[in-house]
Amino acid sequence: QIKAAFRIHLKRFHEWVQKQPHIEMLIVSYNDLMRDPRGQAERIQAFLGGLGNIEQMLSAVDRSLYRNRVSEAVSQP
Repeated sequence: QIKAAFRIHLKRFHEWVQKQPHIEMLIVSYNDLMRDPRGQAERIQAFLGGLGNIEQMLSAVDRSLYRNRVSEAVSQP
C-alpha cells in the first residue's frame, strides 16, 4: 500500500511541477549515474548553467555502494 501511495504521490508531483513556469527540474537516474558518472555530471553542470565542478561531483560517486541491499547492510550475528 505504501508503494502504491508513493507512486500516486510521485505521479501527481510530476504533473504539478510540469505546470509550474518558475520551476525547472532535471531528472537523474541512479542507474545512469552509476553507468556514466561523467556524462551525468556534465548534464547536471549544463542544467546549472555551467556551475559546479565536475571532478568534485565525480568524487562523490561511490561505486562500491552500487546495488547494496538492506539485507547486506544488516550485520550477521
